[in-house]
Amino acid sequence: MFENVGQVSVATLGIKNVPGIPRVIGPYSYSTVDASLTQTLFSFESIQRFRAARTAEQAAQLSYQDILDVVTLTVGNAYLQVIETSSRIEAQQAQVRNAQALYDQAVGSTRRAPVRGSTRLARRFNFIPRSTT
Repeated sequence: MFENVGQVSVATLGIKNVPGIPRVIGPYSYSTVDASLTQTLFSFESIQRFRAARTAEQAAQLSYQDILDVVTLTVGNAYLQVIETSSRIEAQQAQVRNAQALYDQAVGSTRRAPVRGSTRLARRFNFIPRSTT
């Protein structure tokens, strides 16, 4: 709000000595009130910021999905490695049992009496030394 006080000379308005009109008008005062309101109807910058925010949100969602996929793959891979290792252990245990059975069979066969004719065959290939008697 503005308040002004002033007076005006009639001569500055181009009026010269007119009877009934004083030479100086005033003092007088007047007030003015100014108000302004602005509103943006269209903002291209705001639209660009909105698009950028939406794109950033989509990128974050995709990154989250990628992380979930990596975790799933890692856990699945570890599970398959455990299964593979378990299978290898079982295979090694089976080989140990097989070797033990073969060993037991070999030890058991040497305790039994030799089969007829096997002495002659063993001597032929120098498995049994000939007696010098």
